[in-house]
Amino acid sequence: MVGIVTPKRKKHIHKLDSCAKYPLSYYYSALTYQQAPETLALSSQSTLLNGPTAPCSTSIHTIAGDLYSLDSPVHKIPVKIIEEYHSPYSIHHLQWNQKGNTIASIDEKGQLALWHIKSSLHDWSLLYKLDLKQPIVAFHWLHTDRVYTMQDNGSIRRDSIQGCRNPYGQLGFMTVSVHGEISVHYQHMGSIFSSFSTTLPRTGRREINKADAGCYGMSLAGIDDWQRISHAALSLHDGQLYLATHYASHQPRSVCVFKINVKFITHSNGAIHCQPLVQMKITKDRMGDVTHLLFRKGISPIQLVIVFGEEKESMFSSHVGIWELNQSEQILSSAFGTMTQDRSVLSFHSGMKCHYGFISAIKSDQRGQLIMGLSDGSIFVSKKEKTVMGKIDSIDNHYYPIVTAKDTTEMVADMILSPNETHLIYVYTSGKMGITRLVDEMVTNEQVKKWTLQLTLCLCNNVDYLDIISELVRMSKHNEDKIDEIIHEVMDRYEKFCNEEDMNSVELEVNKPLEEWSLSLLERGYGLLMSLYDRLPNKKIQSINLSRAAQLPLILECFMSSVSTDKEETVRLLKQDTLDTTANVVFIPDSLWSLVSLSQWTLDYLKWILREWNMLFSCKRPKYSTYNTMDQVVHAVLLLHPDSRSSLCNLLKMIYYFTRYANTSNYQLEYIPESQPLLQRYTSCLLDDEPVTIEEAIEFMAALDTVDKIKTKVQNRWSLLLSSTLDGYNMNEIQLITQQYKDKCATPAIYLNKGPLYPFDVIQKSPIPQHVLHNTCTR
Repeated sequence: MVGIVTPKRKKHIHKLDSCAKYPLSYYYSALTYQQAPETLALSSQSTLLNGPTAPCSTSIHTIAGDLYSLDSPVHKIPVKIIEEYHSPYSIHHLQWNQKGNTIASIDEKGQLALWHIKSSLHDWSLLYKLDLKQPIVAFHWLHTDRVYTMQDNGSIRRDSIQGCRNPYGQLGFMTVSVHGEISVHYQHMGSIFSSFSTTLPRTGRREINKADAGCYGMSLAGIDDWQRISHAALSLHDGQLYLATHYASHQPRSVCVFKINVKFITHSNGAIHCQPLVQMKITKDRMGDVTHLLFRKGISPIQLVIVFGEEKESMFSSHVGIWELNQSEQILSSAFGTMTQDRSVLSFHSGMKCHYGFISAIKSDQRGQLIMGLSDGSIFVSKKEKTVMGKIDSIDNHYYPIVTAKDTTEMVADMILSPNETHLIYVYTSGKMGITRLVDEMVTNEQVKKWTLQLTLCLCNNVDYLDIISELVRMSKHNEDKIDEIIHEVMDRYEKFCNEEDMNSVELEVNKPLEEWSLSLLERGYGLLMSLYDRLPNKKIQSINLSRAAQLPLILECFMSSVSTDKEETVRLLKQDTLDTTANVVFIPDSLWSLVSLSQWTLDYLKWILREWNMLFSCKRPKYSTYNTMDQVVHAVLLLHPDSRSSLCNLLKMIYYFTRYANTSNYQLEYIPESQPLLQRYTSCLLDDEPVTIEEAIEFMAALDTVDKIKTKVQNRWSLLLSSTLDGYNMNEIQLITQQYKDKCATPAIYLNKGPLYPFDVIQKSPIPQHVLHNTCTR
């Protein structure tokens, strides 16, 4: 029995001072006759899309930035193209696809649209639109990518695609309409979409009572005589799709569970098989009205959560029932004897009652824990390993509050979990949003191990990790050494994964050369480290070193992509220890102007790093100085970091070939040809005023290749930048090389510009002025 601490403080993203409000009876009545709308959608890259909540306006916004620590600006960007498409109808469904670059929006009329993010959150394109002619109660994206998972033995395995997939393209999804029509839409042949559909069993026109029928048996109650699904839950369990439905207007009331199988036959045809599993009748007098249907995730056997609401004398209450889907044997007797057959049954598992109001929103995390938002604005979460004790105002012994009702008087409209389920984002009916933590204040070793595995999987699957980073930053205030242990273990695991080594091995076997690494995989590691160290006040030097080391391979890739010479020949020139001044490298003419700014930044970086190096090893100190070079955190480690040093050497060689080609070769600019004389004058002066020649700098860094760190095991390629100290190096050897090249690489001119190295945008290929606000991309 563990006592629960007081509820964690919540943080609001934005507030709306005043707005129109509906009474609770309106929201309760709406929940009994239709599925609760999805107004929040969070992608795997932590891009939040916020839809409207009645009776607010139809405005739709994307919210980007660090949502979880709020130490940087949060940008709220309106998405006018989605608003105009669905206006004047309200949106009921918002769901991101698996990659997090396409979102589906469906309004109350049944108009569906797929929106793709192109270059930024300001740039959206419409991929596909469809008018389904009837409202939708359930939507499900077909998985497109295989994901990496951690096995029990600690290894990482790439699982097969869960459920059915589109074999002809990237995008595919399934919809369930209020009249029981199941449709599968899939992409093929580029932007062309096809579809096939079927109807759920046991659906059709409802029976017409005599009081509602005319003399010819026609309905007098309206033309909509089809059975109408009011609530539905569609979920994927162990590669199998399950659908639960409820008809609020059908008597007797019941909940049906179906198993759905999809098969693609040809590029324009397919089949859907809907197998009825079980039908459970519901007595309204005992349980009330159904308001929510939900499948719990990560639970075996499958568990269905049914939420009931009840209203008595303007007072609301809710019942939560959990049923398990089990298999039982049924004995059939006949004239030929007895037979047994397996059948599915829903067995009652557990339940609870809430007297604080009706449940307005409910979610399940990947471990099956339930999170419930109430009509009074409070939010409760279930915990398997805890039991609520003391005077905590809770709805049940196994639920504790994370947001209390005294903080607001509004109803919770929707909730969404962060990618790694460390935080909960919620929105009220007024549009006000908030974020609360789901992590305990006392971090245990089990939680640390879980974060280590989750960070590794985030790197492997390219999933956002800022929610875990915010928890590590909070943890660093009490135990900073533990953060270093976690990061070192994560990077060791990640390099083993990229090297395809055994994850259970104690030590890293080998460091592959930089040219054998994929640039995207390399930058993922740098992005994780920069996102963490930039938020730690005692790691600013390490953060700068990581940023410089991440930029060098990117700039080198820009040069390589601008070369028209055979790539193998260019790589051969770069692998040489010295600069081959007789070789000729041909560049694409229209890329020359973009390489000018890249060259200037690289040469400024060379002066900066040489200044840092010589100030550390060439400056004289007082006789009795206690300054210990080995223990200091310095920028000079960038010249000892193998990847950064090799990238800088290759960049200097490419700059030499670039300037010579721009001034001596015969070429013609196709874009703004009149600027070619200016380009040649600029490149001719690029290397004239440099205090250190390219040949001397390459020779100096080649000499540093002989400096080996005294170490007992192989370390990951980021470990030197993480410590940014010279501990473990032979200082006498470094001093000897520095004195040998002092006259060449320690000229007084490198000390003239003492300002910090300006940030550089490698995408726009231009420096970023100091007056321009910018955010560092970490993914």
